[in-house]
Amino acid sequence: MRTTLYFLGFLTFGLTLFALIGDTFEDLAWTEQNRQWVWLIAIGLLIADIFIPIPTTMIITAMGQRYGLVPGAWIGIVGTFSAGVIAYGLTRMLGIRFAKWLLGDELEKVEKLFEERGSFAVACSRWLPLIPEAVSCLAGLARMHFGRYCLALLSGVVPMSIAYAVLAGISDNKTVPLIVSAILPIPIWWIAARLLMRTRQA
Repeated sequence: MRTTLYFLGFLTFGLTLFALIGDTFEDLAWTEQNRQWVWLIAIGLLIADIFIPIPTTMIITAMGQRYGLVPGAWIGIVGTFSAGVIAYGLTRMLGIRFAKWLLGDELEKVEKLFEERGSFAVACSRWLPLIPEAVSCLAGLARMHFGRYCLALLSGVVPMSIAYAVLAGISDNKTVPLIVSAILPIPIWWIAARLLMRTRQA
């Protein structure tokens, strides 16, 4: 129960903050003002998703528009993979005492979850809004094996980054791919929630 409350609290905080500052990131004028360092700024924003809600899918699609499919996908992979590793590392460094204090009796359940289904959870979460870094933090607290975590992380960020970079070419109108990349995570989240409910009922 405590883990669920923390998770819901994280999502509520993310949704509230995104509602307040999301429009700032939808205005892509910054890509014209900082042409030389756009790719580096994009990677920085993707990593910042650990701390504040960033529309990562829109950023990856925007990089696909600016640099093309392969460079855009690479920017997405580097940024999201780095974010995942940092989130995992920061929470793991807090140690077992902090994990026990934060999760209490549920720590054992979380550790078992990541032992049995951690790879699936980490990989699939990358396709969902707001959830990826929360899952990465839980993986760190549960002390999921680092090598297995990185493989699962790559299994999620590589196809996700390629998919959203591909969206950059669906229309000559630059606004259309960005709108699609912003909306697409919503049905993905809905499908994931339905699958999770069916799994629990089974």
